[in-house]
Amino acid sequence: MINWCKCLALSLVAALVCLTPTWIFLCIRRLADPEGFWQELAVGIIGYVVLGGFQVLCLVGFVFALVLIWGWVKENLDEDKLRRPKTKTRA
Repeated sequence: MINWCKCLALSLVAALVCLTPTWIFLCIRRLADPEGFWQELAVGIIGYVVLGGFQVLCLVGFVFALVLIWGWVKENLDEDKLRRPKTKTRA
């Protein structure tokens, strides 16, 4: 049970790290408050091209991290602990 909780926590941290470029874009867009065509174009280029490309790289890293995390849990999970203990019968 502890392994699953650790695995879910690590997966959540990996997802938050993966979404960092999205949060950066939203913060820049909110702080810049672009008005007009050229400002919208500049913020769009920063957001969609630069941070979008980084977001794709983070997505690939996120999938790789999840494969490592869940593979580690699967290897280290003791299946004997999941089975119910056998009850002793009196003769």
